[in-house]
Amino acid sequence: MQQQILSEEERLAKGQILARAIIEMLGTPKEHIEDTIRQFIKKLEGLETLSLVRKEIADAQPNETLFTVFAELDIWFKDTQTLIDFCFGAMPSSVEILKPTEFYLSAAHLTDLMNQVQGRVHEADMIIKSVKAEAKAIDKNAVTVFRNFIRNLLLEGPKNLHELSIPTGIDAEEVKPFLDKLLEARVIELQDDGKYALLLKK
Repeated sequence: MQQQILSEEERLAKGQILARAIIEMLGTPKEHIEDTIRQFIKKLEGLETLSLVRKEIADAQPNETLFTVFAELDIWFKDTQTLIDFCFGAMPSSVEILKPTEFYLSAAHLTDLMNQVQGRVHEADMIIKSVKAEAKAIDKNAVTVFRNFIRNLLLEGPKNLHELSIPTGIDAEEVKPFLDKLLEARVIELQDDGKYALLLKK
């Protein structure tokens, strides 16, 4: 690409920006997350709006049950807009502007940048709200299914916590809070023998 043969002075004269970005990824297994970050960097190298001039990829390290891997990248960006797009798209954990050390932005350019950022923020906000709404609907449906499952089990007769947890495949300690809510709602009752029974409406 033409950008790769430009000198540093020529790049700066064209308004390009040299930045150092840290990209972090989390996942499992170890080989998969390492391959994922290498593939991501390979895609960056194929973009015409930026030029990757240095990369350092660390070995993946265990992070509880997952693995974390990071890469340090020095990138020439075509302009400020390309840098902003990169930040929203790649979500780097940090970005350091290396060159130029000072910027001059006209009011019109700064206004355009701010509007672009605001547009991206609103877009991200809409996606988050949509995902939250979908998750809430899924949770509500899951609770309804689980409630009906408990009711059907208790239609067979009173059962203790252990007898209810086995068919659900959920640990007894995790089933208990849900049963407590059903007790509060007077859907079920806890008998003296420690068994849960269905409260049939009269």
